[in-house]
Amino acid sequence: ENIIKNIIETGRIVLRNKNEARISTSNYTLGCLIEGKKIVVKTVMKTSEMSKSFRKIIRKHGMSSNLKAIVLNTSEVERWIKEFEKIEEICKICGICAKIRPVVRCNVIKMGVCIDCCLLIGGPYLKPCKSCLIGKDWWKKAYEVSKKEKAIYIL
Repeated sequence: ENIIKNIIETGRIVLRNKNEARISTSNYTLGCLIEGKKIVVKTVMKTSEMSKSFRKIIRKHGMSSNLKAIVLNTSEVERWIKEFEKIEEICKICGICAKIRPVVRCNVIKMGVCIDCCLLIGGPYLKPCKSCLIGKDWWKKAYEVSKKEKAIYIL
């Protein structure tokens, strides 16, 4: 990562096509694609293995790089996402923290959800919700109300 960042920040740029560029230092050369305002590094090569004519072009026509490198390691980003998914104190639907709204493990979608999202996915009225903390509370209140008030059912 540091090598690529240093090459981008200190190297010399030569445009090959309208969407292809080479960024080169004395040791390494990056083969890049230009996608909008982003430069995507596709290959890393040793400059000494490049042809003499290419090295001459870089010395004569290469522009010094004014680019700032933002290097993302995709495997690390994926690891962060997996760690976030393991956290039970965050609602997996809206992302709210358990400090703000109570978050419990939902028996319907098998993830942590807050009470607002529980209502969105059909709880606490479903049968699997009877064993959930939010569902237990709702079913308990519903049972107490039905005991106090004699419900009249019209068929």
